[in-house]
Amino acid sequence: MDETLAINSSQNQNNSALNNLSCGSNNIADSPTYGNSNTINNTINNTNTSFNKSNSTHSKISLRPYQQEALLALDKSHKEGKNRLLISLPTGAGKTIVFANLIANRSLNNNSRSLVIAHRDELIEQAVDKIQLVIDGADIGIVKANNNQINSKVVVASIQTLARESRLAQLEKNFSTIIVDEAHHASANSYLRVLQSLGSFNQNNAPLTVGVTATPERGDKIGLDKVFQEIVYHRSLIEMINQQYLSDLTWQEISLDLDLDKVETRGDDFIESKLIEALTKTDAPRQVLTAFKQYASNRKSLIFVPGVTLARTIATLFQEHNIACESIDGTLPSDERKSILSRLKSGQTQVVVNCMVLTEGFDESSIDCIIFARPTKSKSFYLQMLGRGTRLHPGKKDCLIIDLVGLSYQYNLVSLPNLFGLSGDKLKTKSLLVANQEAEDELKAHQEKEALNLIAELEKAKANAQNKDVQDADAEVVKPRISDQRLVDYVKEDKKKTINFNWLKLSNDCYALSISNGIIFLIKSEANLWSAIYRETNKNITLIGQNLPLEYAQGVAQDFIRNLSSLPLVDLNASWRNQEASHNQLALLNELGISFDDSIDKGQASDLIAIHYAKQSLLDYQNQLAQQHLVSTNKAAINNTNTNITSNNISNFNILAN
Repeated sequence: MDETLAINSSQNQNNSALNNLSCGSNNIADSPTYGNSNTINNTINNTNTSFNKSNSTHSKISLRPYQQEALLALDKSHKEGKNRLLISLPTGAGKTIVFANLIANRSLNNNSRSLVIAHRDELIEQAVDKIQLVIDGADIGIVKANNNQINSKVVVASIQTLARESRLAQLEKNFSTIIVDEAHHASANSYLRVLQSLGSFNQNNAPLTVGVTATPERGDKIGLDKVFQEIVYHRSLIEMINQQYLSDLTWQEISLDLDLDKVETRGDDFIESKLIEALTKTDAPRQVLTAFKQYASNRKSLIFVPGVTLARTIATLFQEHNIACESIDGTLPSDERKSILSRLKSGQTQVVVNCMVLTEGFDESSIDCIIFARPTKSKSFYLQMLGRGTRLHPGKKDCLIIDLVGLSYQYNLVSLPNLFGLSGDKLKTKSLLVANQEAEDELKAHQEKEALNLIAELEKAKANAQNKDVQDADAEVVKPRISDQRLVDYVKEDKKKTINFNWLKLSNDCYALSISNGIIFLIKSEANLWSAIYRETNKNITLIGQNLPLEYAQGVAQDFIRNLSSLPLVDLNASWRNQEASHNQLALLNELGISFDDSIDKGQASDLIAIHYAKQSLLDYQNQLAQQHLVSTNKAAINNTNTNITSNNISNFNILAN
């Protein structure tokens, strides 16, 4: 990106739990799994159970600290007179939630209209879903192809449609907020024409125009500074992984017998047709299959390739080896693409080979392997593909990245190691976080050594000066850059340990995590949304978050756990987990009638016991609701009102616990 596009962002991240966790009024447990049930949430609200809820605002979703910082940075720059601003957050960090809250805030304050511009159907759908998630009863219109709901308070529009003069002319130019999703595309002529027409470049009374992107640079090196005045907020991928908002990464590579220096390029990357030809000659499909079998046979995987024919060839080869695999590309009808992704989500399909469809707007959090079967020189393109595997998911320890690489002396090809400036040898045996931490430790050790040498030289110089009775020796000696106390602090600095949260799967619709004084549950509700609930040992219930995407519900739950200082008990990587199971653990497993292998370790034993008590807690909670149901029903009869409770509510947790 052009250096004139400044980054003005606070980099300090508050790791405490989200404050003022809000919850809306929608269902927690209305899922086909439960039958025709009313909501557990309404059951709770209509009983006398000890249930903690935070104060609700216009938003049903609690912002994470960095999302709040992003909105504050936007507000600050806008008040300083800038109106075209950019936010850069990695894929999976909740950019859509950020701009949905911006729309909510500005709409609440001045009853203004907002426009969201996107370039893919999937992004349009996501924007609508997230705005509805944040704003109850939002008036949202779609402008795309035959849809032309131009008078809504919030309009979500396709850039391809808006770029047509006839459609743009119909749009009233009275938007106070304009959002450009995937804003790295914004310097294209189509975006510039639309933004110019809507007044984004006006000197006076210009709408606040905000771009959001994971990659604030373009592969063609065209600077975004021709559109945006400033990057007001930026978080790097490694920061978000380190703070446990995104998944850790591991890495392997497969070397192809391919001389990439002979593949023609155009702009900043390889010509796709030439790359396809070269990959086909090296029998890349079989290499991809070999890599998958060797490293990722038990992982849900996404494979990126150039070309529709190559994608279908790889999918067919996988199918011939009895691997549930499908290919997806832009030539397929939208309904067929959705069906493929639905099967991938459910696990019916394990592998999807993708040609230029899922680089943006695809957010399946259970993906835990990405195979790059298309070498690239473009950092932004690589990051977009990489982001398909970085979202959190219960039980997902990390996402494996497999790079298929060829030989090149001429080009600087992008791979996971050089993306983060790390040694490939280290990344083959350690996760990204561990390898990055070791690299930082090595750098710090080198800096400490230099500082100690500098202090030693200073002491030696002072001693020499005293021997020569040079009164102004101190004035002639260069002072150390690091004071003794700072050096001590430097050496003693205690790094925060990265925790891999040990979520246990009770069913496809429920996950649990045991902590010192209770259990956190993630429970599926309608429309693939989830709620996070904390049940303490004293049976108090706290609704942490409600009706959220799974990875977001998991994130707010983990923030909540951090605030309870229970991290050592939930760490999947804790050293004690690999020790031999204790006598007490084995005795308890036998007492509970839980079968186990003779080679069971402490971690496995702990998980079996935790699952047993988590299911028991759910059943206890069911009985608690059953008793309260009787009380609520009697009160409702007296008041001649409906309690909105059915017997199906009482059986919901039976399904979860079996």
